[in-house]
Amino acid sequence: MLRGSAFPCMPGAALSPPMAVGTEPTAEELLCYASALAKNSRKQNLTGGGEQVISPTLIMSRKCSITGAKPVRGSKIHRRGLAKKKGGIGMHVTAVTPRFFQPNLKTKRVWVSELKKFVTVKATVRAFKTISKNGALKTLGKAGLIK
Repeated sequence: MLRGSAFPCMPGAALSPPMAVGTEPTAEELLCYASALAKNSRKQNLTGGGEQVISPTLIMSRKCSITGAKPVRGSKIHRRGLAKKKGGIGMHVTAVTPRFFQPNLKTKRVWVSELKKFVTVKATVRAFKTISKNGALKTLGKAGLIK
């Protein structure tokens, strides 16, 4: 007899350890239970509940490592009509669609002459202009990318 209602990998079953009373769980039962736990934790992460666990190899943030610029939420305003100064009756807003404004990020290898090595930096074009103006060592050091 199973403890709880049923195997967690069966549809509509409650999430409980898949063990028969008085016996050790089989490898199949443990695997089934582990996959159900993983699926449940992924659902929580998507909805914002629980702690998110992200692999470091999968992190590809759209953030400038120098200025900290990141995507900003905004909206696209759709307009219709002819402007009054062009002889029309005026522009009318027909829809407001949400969108994100992305930073102009580039990944480049920057030569730091004082250290005699290249440093790979993911930054906005504006930040690369700052590097050109103030120098690589000073700008990257201030951002905390090099010591």
